[in-house]
Amino acid sequence: MPLHSPRPVLKIEHATLVTSLGDDWLTSVAAFTARRKHFRYAEVDGTKLLTAPARDVAGELRGPARLRELLRAAWSPMATWLQALPLVPTLYLLALPDWMVTTAAQNSASPAAGQPDAPDPLQGAIDAFGAQCRRAGLPVLAVHAFSGGAETCHIALARTFRALGHDLPPAQIVLVAADSLCDRDILLRDHRAGRIYDRDHGSGWVPGEAAACLLLRPSAGLQAVGRKALALHAPCISDAPVPSPRWPSDWQGDGRALQQAIEGALGAAGLRSDQMDRHLSDSDGSRWRLEDETAALARMAAMANAHWSAEPLQPAELLGQVGAAWGAVQWALAQGLHQHGLAHIGQALCTTQDISGRCSASALACGASD
Repeated sequence: MPLHSPRPVLKIEHATLVTSLGDDWLTSVAAFTARRKHFRYAEVDGTKLLTAPARDVAGELRGPARLRELLRAAWSPMATWLQALPLVPTLYLLALPDWMVTTAAQNSASPAAGQPDAPDPLQGAIDAFGAQCRRAGLPVLAVHAFSGGAETCHIALARTFRALGHDLPPAQIVLVAADSLCDRDILLRDHRAGRIYDRDHGSGWVPGEAAACLLLRPSAGLQAVGRKALALHAPCISDAPVPSPRWPSDWQGDGRALQQAIEGALGAAGLRSDQMDRHLSDSDGSRWRLEDETAALARMAAMANAHWSAEPLQPAELLGQVGAAWGAVQWALAQGLHQHGLAHIGQALCTTQDISGRCSASALACGASD
């Protein structure tokens, strides 16, 4: 195990989390450990759909207002935590759903005569979040926003590792992520596209929603991270192999995009597939995800001449699918399980498979010293 490698890592200093299991990090982690499941039925277009809403947080809010409330619930305790620390300029990264951008584009498709063009929603999120930080007395180095699917947090993480190579790298980073597939308009869209689980769509998903924040600090390597902490290695994101949705579709998946992401992440961490203790994924039992994952891991095991033995940890079975919040949700859960001695994380692989066909992966590991 390459504990003495100089590869830079990002130590997880603190995490907050909001899910259907609880409106705070500790409640969500405890409920996850107890295998609780808070699925609810929502009637959409005359059909009852199984969902996993964070109802205590988001209530009946819709659209951007629902997303803002999820973000607020995760960000507020993180802001309080940051205010109690020595104040340093911080790099903030926002991981947001692609529907936020497409909804804004649709709403501005036919502007009234004489009306100015609608502002870029990502720039609006950057400006609003920066102003919020300054009102809270938190110094801002920069705010960047990213939108997409399940790979979005890994894209933001990749941006962070690039920033570490600058002449003046950030002293600390805060990743803020949220998504809701339980929003009424998103439920309707996905239901009509045949994406949501029901008796006619066995490979559909249970829509969920979540928000998470992580405070990250750069470290020269795992040897500088205490055993009670977890650290993230640089991620890898692979593009869709064909220019069409991976699912719903009729094409046979071969898992090559997922394999490429996993191999890139393990290479960045200097690890081998047979060194993984855990595999945190967004797998929920759906056929297409299982098909790709099985093919990818089987090929990797054959090439390494070693059995894939990482124990699976699949939060989607309890949380539903949480879109752009994956990554941050996986890491926050892992941090809670590790910090409270509820599970052995060791060295873990974290992966996502988006319906677009894009895949992402990163390695997560315990520190090497106290």
